Amino acid sequence: MQHKKSDLLIAAKQADVLTKKQKEFNKLVKKIEEKRVYLNKFSRDLDDCLDYYSKEVFPLEQQFLQLRITCLKLVFPFYSNKKTLPKKDIKILGEVLTGWLSDIMALNRKEPDEEMIKIIEAVSGENYHEMKREQFMEMKEDMEDMFSDMGLDIDLSDMDENMSEEEVARRMKELQDEMKQRREEKEAKKANRPKTKKQLEKEEKEKQIEEARSKSIGTIYKQLAKTFHPDLEKDETLRLQKEELMKQLTVAYESKDLHTLLRLELQWVQQEEDNLAKLTDDKLGIYNTLLKEQLQELDKKIEAVAMHPRYAPMSRLAPDPIMLNSRVLIREAYNLKDLIAELKQDAAKLQSNTALAHVLKIVNYFKANAYRGDDDDLLRALADAFK
Repeated sequence: MQHKKSDLLIAAKQADVLTKKQKEFNKLVKKIEEKRVYLNKFSRDLDDCLDYYSKEVFPLEQQFLQLRITCLKLVFPFYSNKKTLPKKDIKILGEVLTGWLSDIMALNRKEPDEEMIKIIEAVSGENYHEMKREQFMEMKEDMEDMFSDMGLDIDLSDMDENMSEEEVARRMKELQDEMKQRREEKEAKKANRPKTKKQLEKEEKEKQIEEARSKSIGTIYKQLAKTFHPDLEKDETLRLQKEELMKQLTVAYESKDLHTLLRLELQWVQQEEDNLAKLTDDKLGIYNTLLKEQLQELDKKIEAVAMHPRYAPMSRLAPDPIMLNSRVLIREAYNLKDLIAELKQDAAKLQSNTALAHVLKIVNYFKANAYRGDDDDLLRALADAFK
């Protein structure tokens, strides 16, 4: 993607060479503008993907899930009745059912019914509720280890495997608040300790930098506020334009968005081509520090977008949200449609007098192919077995 040349870059005049801080300023400006474009596109793309997933893929997933459960329940009696098939075939069928159960549990957001629990226990050889409890305990231990690594002693004894999703979400929010409170208490205690000479010098330097930064931002804001104030404009068209600019200016000032302030300053106040080149290295140093912080904030925003819970339902379709796109979702929709069409036929055949023949076909397929692969391939292999 090509971007127009930024109007914030410092240009060298004839034989002049840009200083180190000027080059750094240009580099940071470019990065911020590229990150902003990427963040906006990334957010729009993920929202488009979520919209397509909700309307097209999710309904297909639920249809596939119900058909898979139906086929599982129809095949299970051949597994549980040890007299129907030879022991070796029963073992292979158990592996098939294990794969089906894994896929069902990955898509099913509801608690399994009694019949499904019976199948899970028969195939796994374990008590379902004990399995669920062990999985929950492992998750809780991982969380406790994470908190411990952060130096926090968090009590999770009130959490158990029977908590609803809403209760877990509420407890997570309480933990976040508790962690924030402890961090603030820790910082407060640290602040009350006697400070070394080195710490005092560092704080004084940071204070001076912060004052200089605030003064620079404040100066730009005050200068532009006078220019943009709509009450001073008699021309109606220009007044409406300045009202919009004043809104942008206020938002940029409150969020300490130096990039936008500089853009507005350059566009409306300093009309000379070399206005940025006149900035001193001291002032550029302050600007560069602010731009670096702004760049870090943009990185955090991108990460926050990628990790937002609303995109979680699509997580199984790609190992990284960045890899999610319309092609991935369209391909998944086509694959699900094919599998659904096959499973509809399979469900009908498994309820006919040829059911045993179809079960044997699955077993023989796995005997012949000694299957190895990932879960998606497994779904397709199983679908092929039913053809």
